[in-house]
Amino acid sequence: MVTARALGLVDIFAVAAGIQGQARLQVLPLRVDVYPPTAELFVGARLQYTAVAVNKDGNPLPNVTFQWQLTGANGGGTQAAAITANGVLSARAAARITVRAAIPYGGVLSQ
Repeated sequence: MVTARALGLVDIFAVAAGIQGQARLQVLPLRVDVYPPTAELFVGARLQYTAVAVNKDGNPLPNVTFQWQLTGANGGGTQAAAITANGVLSARAAARITVRAAIPYGGVLSQ
């Protein structure tokens, strides 16, 4: 039995009846809440986004670092806005975009 204690990747090794096995588990939050959940901005305006990772019991997880991502209306990248590493969004043009907070796990992103 494995009990998760923190977000991240873990490798588990086991031997039973002379047979070795290995599994890699990725510990994820139940959800990531992004604030504000929706917003409209004028071109040239800025808005601070924040995010909270929540565990299976609905409690916030402390000390989680997020990587901010933007997606355009077509599902790809966009030049209509930019977001800093601290979650400050700057609107550059009129467009519909999606803001996501991802948790980096050594090369794997959880959104």
